[in-house]
Amino acid sequence: KCDAYMGMQDVVKKWTVFCPLVGELRDPAMRSRHWTQLIDLCKKSIVVSPDILLRDMWNLELHKFSEAVEDTADQAKQES
Repeated sequence: KCDAYMGMQDVVKKWTVFCPLVGELRDPAMRSRHWTQLIDLCKKSIVVSPDILLRDMWNLELHKFSEAVEDTADQAKQES
């Protein structure tokens, strides 16, 4: 298989993990402390606001931490 195909296959796999995580994180129960946990976990620096861009969320590489992201989102829902 060519490099372009393999590269695209990798991106698609990441997106299939990423998209449901975005849905979880859009929950109104997510508070700043939950976002801080995720930012610390990902070791990235972003400003979280209602205007956050999908690109910024992608740059957090949430797909690498999907289980922890789901746990944090679940925690937020249980606290609300």
